[in-house]
Amino acid sequence: MQGMSFRPSDRIRMLAPEGRRLSGKSRVIPVLCSQSFQSQRLVFPLCEFEGFFPPEKNAGVSFAWTQRAAVITCRFVEPICARHIWIPVHSARPGGTRVTVNVSDGPQVKFQRVFANRRLKIPLGTKLRTNLVRISITCDTFVPDEKLRNGDLRELGIALRRVVIGRNYLACFRGLQGEIHSVEPWSLDPTTEAA
Repeated sequence: MQGMSFRPSDRIRMLAPEGRRLSGKSRVIPVLCSQSFQSQRLVFPLCEFEGFFPPEKNAGVSFAWTQRAAVITCRFVEPICARHIWIPVHSARPGGTRVTVNVSDGPQVKFQRVFANRRLKIPLGTKLRTNLVRISITCDTFVPDEKLRNGDLRELGIALRRVVIGRNYLACFRGLQGEIHSVEPWSLDPTTEAA
């Protein structure tokens, strides 16, 4: 697995409220943490990304493709409380792809068929209280050139828009003046997903 390192873009820097600008650590995709149902308190962790291709932009939406295995390691200054992790998927293999997510060596959550424009919901069971969150993603891959004949020979997994950690997905988007694009209408929850 090859790690990629990128500087935070100006667009992502604008997401952090004044006084909480991103440090020199790099971001492939935004990682947000909502700490309250009511307030707009967002925490922006320092993250390390492994197993990602460089970020891309299509129709104004930023995303990054994973390889077969990808890891996002998030470090928080203060402990955070979280019940769920949401991962909006921008694109996936035609016909869907199998995805397995493991959070901080907890139980694996498996999704049988993940399609584009879906949001993966990973329940953490008991409330997670920690300074370190490690999200491991494994998925089937495909080579775009085999279907599209476009010369893209990369082995792509799924394209991710962002990661949201917390108790309330929508709380992360209040007060961001539409900088993060529309909230995805569909969610894949492993407890309700049809196999």
